[in-house]
Amino acid sequence: LGGIGIDINMGCPAPKVAGNGGGSALLKDIPLAEKIVSAVVKAVDVPVTVKMRTGWDSEHIVAPELAKMLYDNNISQAVFDYDYAENLSKYALENDVEIKAHIKIDTGMGRFGVRYNDFDELIKVYSVKNIKFCGIFSHFAQSFEKEYKSTKTQFEKFKKAFKK
Repeated sequence: LGGIGIDINMGCPAPKVAGNGGGSALLKDIPLAEKIVSAVVKAVDVPVTVKMRTGWDSEHIVAPELAKMLYDNNISQAVFDYDYAENLSKYALENDVEIKAHIKIDTGMGRFGVRYNDFDELIKVYSVKNIKFCGIFSHFAQSFEKEYKSTKTQFEKFKKAFKK
């Protein structure tokens, strides 16, 4: 199926990832996150997106600070639901900026993303102010397997997100 971009995952809370300083643990160290993002952007000639949570936990919300850093680095953020899109829109309106974003489609993994068959949610997300949507993407969990059965199923679901 191929790929045409890099998604930096600052949203994974799995202990084996966050426990080693990756994933959502990066939300604890915004300067380090910025160094990583900046290095990736400088090293590649493809679009870079960042998937993140609003904060490390409900008491440590860093999304506004991270949104600014991503905006300053010309990074497209992954928008995975209407609430997150609204929060980004609020930040953009307060700071008189337009945020670049990609919509993440959930094609069956049940994690981040607008469900592939939830057209109303997809339209709501796409309608928020001050966000320029540059693309749409999904995560295919087993694209490395020889028999791409589950990946093909996910890809068919992904395509359904555009058929209504």
